[in-house]
Order: sequence, then C-alpha cells, then structure tokens
Amino acid sequence: MYNCWLSLLGIFFRYALENKQISVDLTSGIRRVKEIGEGSRTSSEEEIAQYEAFLPVGSRLPAPGSRKRLAFALMLYTGQRRSDAVKVGPNDIRDSFLDVIQQKTGARLSIPIHSILAEIIAIGPFTSGTYLQNQAGHEASSNNLGNQFQTWADAEGISSHALQKAVVRRVAEAGCTLHQIAAITGHKTLSEIERYTRAVAEKKLGAEAVKRMEIVKRTGEGL
Repeated sequence: MYNCWLSLLGIFFRYALENKQISVDLTSGIRRVKEIGEGSRTSSEEEIAQYEAFLPVGSRLPAPGSRKRLAFALMLYTGQRRSDAVKVGPNDIRDSFLDVIQQKTGARLSIPIHSILAEIIAIGPFTSGTYLQNQAGHEASSNNLGNQFQTWADAEGISSHALQKAVVRRVAEAGCTLHQIAAITGHKTLSEIERYTRAVAEKKLGAEAVKRMEIVKRTGEGL
C-alpha cells in the first residue's frame, strides 16, 4: 500500500512539475519499500488479445488509437522498459534487428523485429526521430508515456511493466533458455527470469500430472 501511494503521489507531483505549478518533486529520492511476494502481475493472454482486438493493426499515425497500439507493440514485442521504448526510432533498425542500448543496465541488445511490430512500424509514416513522440512531435519522456499508458490501460487491464513480464513469460513458455531470454530483455541477473521459467515448468508438470491421472481413471492402469 505504501508503494502504491508513493507511485500515485509521484504522478501528481511530476504532473505539477511539468506544468510549472511546483518547483520540486517531493517524492524524488524517497525509497520504495521492498515487497515480499511475486511483485507486479503479468498481462494474461486474454488481456493481450482484448487489447489487440480493441486497437487492431491498420491505424495510420496520427489516427486515434494509433499511438496506443504502437506503444503497446513496442513493449510487447521487444520486452523493453518504457524508458528505452521512448528512445527507439527508425535509425535504430539494423538488418531487421532493433539496436537498443538500455538506459538502466547499459546493455546493448540486437532484438529481432517481430512481424506484427514490423507491420505497425511500416504503416507509419516514420522517417526520423523516435517512434513514440509527444503531441509536439518531440521524443516523449518516460514519465509522460507512463502516465499516458496508465490512462490507456485502465479499461484494458494492461500496463507497461505487465507487458514486459508477459514477454518473459511468453519466451519461457516457448522453451527458451535463461540466456536466450536475457538476450531479449537485457536482464543482468537471471533471478527474475528463473522465477518465470520455474513457474512455467511447474505449470507444465501440473498439466501433465492431471493428464496422467485422467488416463489412469479411464484405463485403470497404474502410474
């Protein structure tokens, strides 16, 4: 609850700061309380499908909803934080790969461009600058995108962090190794990735166990 209130106050103070209503963000420097548990949730496949249906591919910028769909696709198909997503532009494409230097980790990643993301980018039009620009046509800030994304996602059950976690879950379900996943997400430590791969493995084992029990019930065979 403490971290939730701190986040909400941070949004309020950043908004007031950007609009020159205050001169200091009073939440700046306040440390969050370390929470015990699984952390924030991941976007489910049902929620992702609902969002994609709500904003189908095909809207040309600056058509209503096109920026939402582009922001959604950039984070879902690259696994990057919003602080990195706002810096990506057409000049970062190298032979069907997206060249990203992460702000938080300093890691340089070459991420294959997913076909759906490529389709959305191709609709554009994009010639220079960054993909996610503000209304003035300049590079959007991470905070600005976060605030907007939170507003967009309120009705859809989607958040930027939940999408990043969904990427880890998806590639883990595809059977990728820890290092393959890290090559996309840029994680310096493998602890969070291990948690996802472990959860996926446990889910598969549980499904196999139930299937075996159903077979035993039908045939009367022993395990």
